Amino acid sequence: MKLLTVLTSLLLGVLSHAATLTVQLNANEHQCFYGQVEQPNSRIGFFYQVLKGGEFDVDYTIKDPEGKIVNSGDKLKHLDLITTAKVAGDYEFCLSNDMSTFADKFIEFEIQIESSFKAELPDTKYNPDTEIIEHSLSSLEVKVSQITRSLQYYKTRNFRNENTVSSTSTRVFWFSLFELLLMVGMSVVQVVIVHQFFKGARSTLV
Repeated sequence: MKLLTVLTSLLLGVLSHAATLTVQLNANEHQCFYGQVEQPNSRIGFFYQVLKGGEFDVDYTIKDPEGKIVNSGDKLKHLDLITTAKVAGDYEFCLSNDMSTFADKFIEFEIQIESSFKAELPDTKYNPDTEIIEHSLSSLEVKVSQITRSLQYYKTRNFRNENTVSSTSTRVFWFSLFELLLMVGMSVVQVVIVHQFFKGARSTLV
């Protein structure tokens, strides 16, 4: 029973809430999203990847409740960032497509905010099983996070490959159509030239 109580306390030791969204960022557009941090020194995770559009890159900026820039980057295809929120309040996460003049971008992103607190454990003697369970839970959390990120990476890679194949197929179609029209045009020109040549030769003989 004591072991079950300790296990429950460890599982509740970290509270987190996250939201995964997919948005369209038009050319020269700037969009911002907000996440509320309830306690100082909470961990903030910001992940995004460009699924489609242009060179698959956007700019990002993270600001704290006081308007100070916590982190920023230019022309990144994907980002997996974890930082610490020093103050509580609403944090601003902005994505910018200002560098693009015509290409729209489709972006999948996730904002994760974790709040840690110390659980009140019952007064018990030292139990080595508690330390083993805590270590196992921490290791499990890291591995699950790595698997999730890997799945998201392969999903994005597959989406980009499909987009590249679709774009290439469209270009091949239009190039083939242009080549066909060019061949038909050249054939018509050749027929006209030959017709004019024989017509001129017949007039000379007469």
